[in-house]
Amino acid sequence: MLEEGKRHCSHLPGWIVTELVILRICPGRHFALRTMYLFVACVSAVFDIEPVLDEDGNPQIPEAEFTGDSVVRYVFLGTSIHTVVDVSIREPKPFKCTIKPRSEDVVKLVKETCDSSG
Repeated sequence: MLEEGKRHCSHLPGWIVTELVILRICPGRHFALRTMYLFVACVSAVFDIEPVLDEDGNPQIPEAEFTGDSVVRYVFLGTSIHTVVDVSIREPKPFKCTIKPRSEDVVKLVKETCDSSG
């Protein structure tokens, strides 16, 4: 249930409560997550993603560094009360890696896809 001072219901995951109004979060979130999983699975299946090697041939594992916090503001409109929620988002900083196709068939497929897309 909703605890005093909390905005999330434990028995309604993915729901945000504002006073007497219950608002659902993005209905397309499941589709978006499944699309991302499918993309990562496809890339992982056809490419080897490895760390960059130094001059001695040792892998250089990058440090986990993140950008500064970005703040996204959500406004929930109720019947008589409006709620503003600020959400902090951190993204990983770019890092170097080596991406190699796992076979010549992959190279051929990528070239055909690029040629057909114009």
